[in-house]
Amino acid sequence: MSIIGESWPYSVDTSWMSSADSHSLTVDDAISGTGANSSWKVGGTSSTTTGVTFTWDSSSAYRTYKIELHYGKYRQNGNCEGHSVYETRVMYPTGGYGTGGAGSVPWWTHCTQVSPGTWTRNDTSGSSYTKSGGVDISGFIGIDLSLTTSYSSTRELNYRFTVTRHVCGSDDVPSLAAKIRTKA
Repeated sequence: MSIIGESWPYSVDTSWMSSADSHSLTVDDAISGTGANSSWKVGGTSSTTTGVTFTWDSSSAYRTYKIELHYGKYRQNGNCEGHSVYETRVMYPTGGYGTGGAGSVPWWTHCTQVSPGTWTRNDTSGSSYTKSGGVDISGFIGIDLSLTTSYSSTRELNYRFTVTRHVCGSDDVPSLAAKIRTKA
């Protein structure tokens, strides 16, 4: 499972994500000289596109949003030194989706006030969501890999407020930030 987003709703606020077909993901590839778990390192990136549309239920829990990706592990014979090289790279999304806990609420100062209603981050401008270690593959190659995905009409993060709140961005104003949380 690979983490494509996180949310931290405040109090009784709720959050959810949606991922539509053609949602694009860029993930790390890994290479190894021996194929042993302790020998893998990041060695480039690959991209894949989801072919399923999924919307998570709204919840007041702190969550990570996950997509299942299928990786392949390959052996390439005879590189320029005559040695085999092993490679692990994404092949395709499986259509599986899940959630996990997002941990403690981060403290960010790029905040703005929002009236009651639904707030959605889906514009392609601003920062992409990047999660170091977002691809949980260490059980197979000994390291986790990172994932990057942009907000767009095919990937949205939503917060619903019943009272006036603040949305806060991790690295910029909320409309352009990579990660967003809410507060009183």
